[in-house]
Amino acid sequence: MKGPITSGDNRRVKLAASLHNPRGCIEHGAFLVEGPRFLDGAGNTMPMFVLLSRDATPEARTAGERAEASGAEVLEVESRVFAKVSSTRTPQGVAAVFPLPVWTEADVFRGATVAALDVVSDPGNAGTVIRSAAAFGCGAVFLPGSAYPYGPKTTRASAGANIGLPIITAASLSDLVSRHPGYVCAGADPRGEPLNGFQPDRPVCLVVGSEARGISRDSADAVACLVSIPMGGGVESLNAGVSASIILHHLLGNRRVVPE
Repeated sequence: MKGPITSGDNRRVKLAASLHNPRGCIEHGAFLVEGPRFLDGAGNTMPMFVLLSRDATPEARTAGERAEASGAEVLEVESRVFAKVSSTRTPQGVAAVFPLPVWTEADVFRGATVAALDVVSDPGNAGTVIRSAAAFGCGAVFLPGSAYPYGPKTTRASAGANIGLPIITAASLSDLVSRHPGYVCAGADPRGEPLNGFQPDRPVCLVVGSEARGISRDSADAVACLVSIPMGGGVESLNAGVSASIILHHLLGNRRVVPE
């Protein structure tokens, strides 16, 4: 383990701190993952480097040691320096910089369900959808106006699932759907067919909009059908993360071979 790093001007520290916003992530081709549980859940994906605070929690220090044993470069930093990198109120003391994944449409539209987020700007909701998509074997698409899929808040809400989940961005849902005619594009909407009766015979691209505004006008023309979640108890709506998770679970196993 190298260090300790005592200056916030260290190039690795400055790089990690720049990843709090999409511009920094895109510029450096990297994103920040913070916390021992998420670092341990990265699977075989190797971080570019790991920063470990001198006052890291025992769990964080153990995660750092495991990362080092697997071949990752681990740098110990003073706690005041780590604070420049952390985006949490109560940091556990370990953060890793991972390279931005590069996925293609073929990685996402591979015969399993796809989740498309349409103007879902809240990173907590976006991260929840990513986590559920990973749990249920889906790919994901982020449309304009949605939270950046590799921002720190989205990453935390996804529990680090964005490290390995195929994710792409798209400028237009209509163009995307037209390139994948083997999929049926379904929108989550209270006016739609009740979920328990929705049994598609093709893979589904599920489009989820924000709770307040629903699916955007730009995407509405691409949607072939609407599906709703029956609710009671005076509840009128669910947030995007919860709605998507319920529908994606319903579609679990709806994998078909898509003709080329």
